[in-house]
Amino acid sequence: MDLELKVADSPGDVVCVAQHDHGPRNRPFSGGRPARVQDRARILIADDDPALHEDYRKCLLGKDEAPDLRQLEAQFMGTVADTIPKLEFELVHVHQGEQAIVEVERRLQQQQRFAVAFVDGRMPPGLDGIETVRRIWQLDPEIQVVIGTAYSDFTWDETLHRVGRSEGLHLLRKPFSPEQVHRFASVLAKKWLLRRTSPGQASGT
Repeated sequence: MDLELKVADSPGDVVCVAQHDHGPRNRPFSGGRPARVQDRARILIADDDPALHEDYRKCLLGKDEAPDLRQLEAQFMGTVADTIPKLEFELVHVHQGEQAIVEVERRLQQQQRFAVAFVDGRMPPGLDGIETVRRIWQLDPEIQVVIGTAYSDFTWDETLHRVGRSEGLHLLRKPFSPEQVHRFASVLAKKWLLRRTSPGQASGT
């Protein structure tokens, strides 16, 4: 069964708060523990706010699955979701849309494809999130994309018009909670992995 999560629940409080060691902003960096290929999903985080990168790390690395996550996965994917165990996430961080596009292309060449991309709706002074997604999909149309947006940002209709498709596109309203981020990452990564391992599909890592 196809999964289409257009808009997340009502916005919640961002409770992941930490002191931040931002480091250089002009190069991507990775985090996460190595795991078996079938248990790992590579996730791209594109956001111009260094503090949010730390929030994503705290929300996705080492976090236990929410109690209702398996139920949510079963609702959208049926019993086939049980064929993939709890995932390890490998995070790759960039701060501009142009960097995200370069990183997607580089990983494609290395056969290290992204399963999910969390893309900020606005990343001044460079490309906005929608244009970034449009160009990412020109390189790899299978990536599941979550655009983080405030209520005053792009509407769903405007987003669809500019991107040109709804399949694989999801909106996450800001401010968002850690549980929302983790649910999106887990469900969409498993959807991507299941498609990659289906008969007739390539099995890239």
